[in-house]
Amino acid sequence: NVISDKQLRVELTWTTPGDETVNECDGCGSDVDLHLLHENANSNHFEAKYDCYFGNKTPEWDSTSSTEDNPSLDLDDLDGWGPENIGIKITSSSTYEIGVHYWDDHTYGESFATLRVYFNGGLLYQAGPKRLNMWDWWSVASIDPGGTIQEIDDITPFEFGTF
Repeated sequence: NVISDKQLRVELTWTTPGDETVNECDGCGSDVDLHLLHENANSNHFEAKYDCYFGNKTPEWDSTSSTEDNPSLDLDDLDGWGPENIGIKITSSSTYEIGVHYWDDHTYGESFATLRVYFNGGLLYQAGPKRLNMWDWWSVASIDPGGTIQEIDDITPFEFGTF
């Protein structure tokens, strides 16, 4: 067993019925992405500074004098099933939103995402499996520094420029 040094760890896995083989190349399987948004993102997904995701794996949040409050995406799984993990040591009073985006189905069709939230080493929350179609954005939940989860569970068909 591995225990993270991060207070908050979010894990995303998914299954894609049309993609039942082990894939080992970019574009060979379904690509679903995990996002952790700082409250300053104001639900602005893909926001350059306040969204931790594949395009911003280690953003600078809150204190610029320390990296302890910065989240990190440890793996961007491009070929199906995950896991993708984001961890952060919470050092501020910020609330975070957890989201999932179905980036590219690579013609494999719908996927079913499962999200787990670990807090101080223990499983705090689990959601899914949730059916997603390509481009769907799933606002899963928000979490405050004390570990209180507020479920959102809202799926929005994503179009660039709408968030």
